[in-house]
Amino acid sequence: MDRVIAIGCLLLVFTGLIIGLNINAAGSLLSSLSSIATIVGGFATLAALYWAYITYYDWRKTHKNKEYDALIELGKSSALILKSTVYLSKTMLLTQYKYDHLSDLEHKHRDGRIDHCVNIFEKNIERYSDSRALVGFLEYQLCPESDYEKLDLLVNQISEWFWLFHSENINPTMIQQPKDNRIEVYNGVEIPESQKVFMASLDFDNAFTLVQFHSIFSSKLNLTIKEMTSKLSKS
Repeated sequence: MDRVIAIGCLLLVFTGLIIGLNINAAGSLLSSLSSIATIVGGFATLAALYWAYITYYDWRKTHKNKEYDALIELGKSSALILKSTVYLSKTMLLTQYKYDHLSDLEHKHRDGRIDHCVNIFEKNIERYSDSRALVGFLEYQLCPESDYEKLDLLVNQISEWFWLFHSENINPTMIQQPKDNRIEVYNGVEIPESQKVFMASLDFDNAFTLVQFHSIFSSKLNLTIKEMTSKLSKS
């Protein structure tokens, strides 16, 4: 009996030792697994951050490229709107002085030039409007809306002048300007009341030549587009 009890006690001791060792081993294993999980979690977080950065970078680049393309279209279309307006103004003014003395062929040629100007103007107004709509559909604009409104104002003013020239609701005038120690005379336009406030902001009081009209509006358009593309490149 004593031998049985002694053997039983020894078996209990060995069983306790085995269980204890297993518990310690399990604790070490759990600790190791916990450390590994922490490391893996850290790498997963870094990977998630990198993926988020790449996704945001691609999204931002896509929007930037779309806005840049739209801005280039705005620049091209606004330049053609101005060009058609200047071309129309020359057509109207150069023939206005001798309109009643034009032959039938000259009248047809004049009407053809006017129709050509209207066609170019309307196509590029539509092109400009489409590009502005594209900018409006972007989720995020890198150029502030105030810059686009500034460009819109210039295009709207040019458009108003186009229809003033087209309707011949303008008074032509001759403007004298000094050049190379002599005075030269140029075809000009008297500024109507509806345009005086804006034209005064461009340093025109009562009249301007067609060369001045093209020069000032072209400079304003180019400067506005240049400033906006610069903002895009730096963003």
